[in-house]
Amino acid sequence: MFVANPMVLSKAKDIRKQNEVFEQRKKHMKLLNYTLLKLIEIDEIGTAEQLSIDWCNKNKNWAAWQKHARQDFSIDAAINCLARTRLRLVERQDKTGQLVLAELEQLLSDYLLRKHNIAEIARAVQEPAML
Repeated sequence: MFVANPMVLSKAKDIRKQNEVFEQRKKHMKLLNYTLLKLIEIDEIGTAEQLSIDWCNKNKNWAAWQKHARQDFSIDAAINCLARTRLRLVERQDKTGQLVLAELEQLLSDYLLRKHNIAEIARAVQEPAML
């Protein structure tokens, strides 16, 4: 008869509890905060400043202010972030990065539709430069 180690069971319960807490927080988390965390997780960015400048085309303090003010993406910031997400999704080679970016692409598209009634953002087709 197999008897489970109580320490292992305790750790498993702790991990399950942490996952449940994270899932609850994610439900109430602003998309901006979730995007920031996920991009850091896959090493696309290291700071909120990078999200502001490189992904949302805003000033360096924009994401910090939005978080402080408990605000989410503005329309233009969400569109810029969606465009950068789509670009990086094509460029990423690793499966984990692609999955996270695909999730963010869907979340940003849904956010624009739900919050701002923007149904679709056209995908820009970039032609390779002729030499």
